[in-house]
This record gives sequence, C-alpha cells and structure tokens, in this order.
Amino acid sequence: MTEIDQQKLEKIAKDLDIIAYSSTVHSRTLAKYFVFGIFYGLGATVGLAIVLAVLGLILKMFGALPLIVNFVSGFATYLHH
Repeated sequence: MTEIDQQKLEKIAKDLDIIAYSSTVHSRTLAKYFVFGIFYGLGATVGLAIVLAVLGLILKMFGALPLIVNFVSGFATYLHH
C-alpha cells in the first residue's frame, strides 16, 4: 500500500468517525426534544383542565353555569341541523 493510499484510508476513517459522532449527537437531540414535546403537551393539557375546572367552579358558585350549558346545547343543536 502506498503512502497516498494510506492517507486516503485515514481520511475516510476520520470522516466515518465524524459521521458516527454526528448521528449519535443528532439522535440524542431528537430524543431529548421528543420527550420535551410529550411533557409540554401533557403539561398544557393538565393545566387547561385545571383552569377549566376552577372556572367551572366559579361559574357554578355564581349560578351562571346553567346559562352557559343552555347556550352550548342550543349551539350544538343548531350545528346538527
């Protein structure tokens, strides 16, 4: 094997190491942001449920909940026809 062939092989090995490292880093980043997205969506859903429950309790205390229920049911009836 000549000196030029040896240099080419070393360059190829170095390039393969860079590609392997890069794909490992990208995989970790992708996994990290995937888990972040799951927890972000879960937190937003739970947070919205808590806010709506508290809002429902407040409206129930003031007696406005039946008015809203009647409005929503009337709107749903309108959409079905």
